[in-house]
Amino acid sequence: MLNVLELEEAQEIEKNTRIQKEKEILQKLSDEVYKLNEKLDAEATERRDQSKRIFDTLKHELKQQEQLTHDFHAKAIEEFHHVVNNIENEMNNRFDHQDKLVDNLSTMVKTFQNTLKVIGNEP
Repeated sequence: MLNVLELEEAQEIEKNTRIQKEKEILQKLSDEVYKLNEKLDAEATERRDQSKRIFDTLKHELKQQEQLTHDFHAKAIEEFHHVVNNIENEMNNRFDHQDKLVDNLSTMVKTFQNTLKVIGNEP
């Protein structure tokens, strides 16, 4: 009977040892799950922060590009108006010269006609 008691005692020791080992394994597993969750949370936070930085950078770049486009448009319109004004001034200047030329030709023709009349009236 002593043998049976020893076997029961050995079985109880082995059972308690296994239960203790299982508790240790479960505790280690729980610790590793916690560490993994911490790493995942840190990575998710880092990715959100990185995405926000990228979004902010893109927003800033877009704002700068819009400002450059607006400035270019305004400068192009201003330059266009300047060119149009120069062309109008040049056209007015040419028209004035043409008018003066026509007036001078008209005066010359009148003088020539008056000279011909005088010559035609002489005996």
